[in-house]
Amino acid sequence: MLSRTLAAVLLGLPLAVSLVGLLALSVPGPLSASSLFVLLWVFPVWVLCLCLPFAAATPARAWAWMLGLGVLSAGLLKGLKVLGWIGVVVA
Repeated sequence: MLSRTLAAVLLGLPLAVSLVGLLALSVPGPLSASSLFVLLWVFPVWVLCLCLPFAAATPARAWAWMLGLGVLSAGLLKGLKVLGWIGVVVA
């Protein structure tokens, strides 16, 4: 149980931030128009990310899933920004 809790606490927030970052930067228009919407979604997504490790069969799978999802979402965010497909629009 301690291992799953550590996976949730250490990897949950970065996963939630990168997922909400993908949402924020994929909404068309200036970021100021959707900032409240994005801010309100951070907490529910974070709670979902905190619950994910406890649904895994073993603590090792919990760490693997959380780390894999975190790397995938952060890599996708960085890759889309490098390609210029998403980005911050200054109004």
